[in-house]
Amino acid sequence: MLAVISQWGISASRVIGPSSEEIAAAVVAGLLIPEEGIKIAYFSGLASQSHNPGQLLGMLAVHVSADAIAPYLESEPTVQVACYNSPVSLTLSEQQPALKRVCDALKADGHFARILQVNFAYHSEHVRGTAED
Repeated sequence: MLAVISQWGISASRVIGPSSEEIAAAVVAGLLIPEEGIKIAYFSGLASQSHNPGQLLGMLAVHVSADAIAPYLESEPTVQVACYNSPVSLTLSEQQPALKRVCDALKADGHFARILQVNFAYHSEHVRGTAED
């Protein structure tokens, strides 16, 4: 995307995003060339998958506050708040079966909840081993 907007004469002074923004920021700052950023992202993903073999990990986007999510997490103590996106928007991480149970409970109570199309529990305890790789 940065290559496209730069062709239009637009340059980025800041980069924000939900995950891996530090890679994009390093490219924008000229500390990495785009190809290096792609390689870092690729090998980071590879390390995250290889460190948790056989585990079905994922993430869940929810539209509730941190206080409102607490009762749902009491029944699923391994589920972690991965991101505080706004006062009423959180992202949860953990193994997919536990996330599905939280998702179903939230929806049954009329809350927005959506399983994200990722196969890793980013911003959670599952990342710890990946950092060592």
